[in-house]
Amino acid sequence: MDVAYRAGELGFTPQKPQVRAAKRDEAAIAAWKAKRLPGLKKWAQMHGFSLAYEDESGISEKPVVEKRGR
Repeated sequence: MDVAYRAGELGFTPQKPQVRAAKRDEAAIAAWKAKRLPGLKKWAQMHGFSLAYEDESGISEKPVVEKRGR
């Protein structure tokens, strides 16, 4: 039995580190979330839309994906 198999039996899954942009501006992100995001959420709800998060790797409604089991 290998380590990966045993870890899977115990409920552990392979994890990838979260990657952050090197030039990430935390202050600008916080300001955008405080000022712009509430209005976008309200507009989307009023028009029957839902928000999705997108980057160069694809689209997801949840920013974090969890894989369980084998």
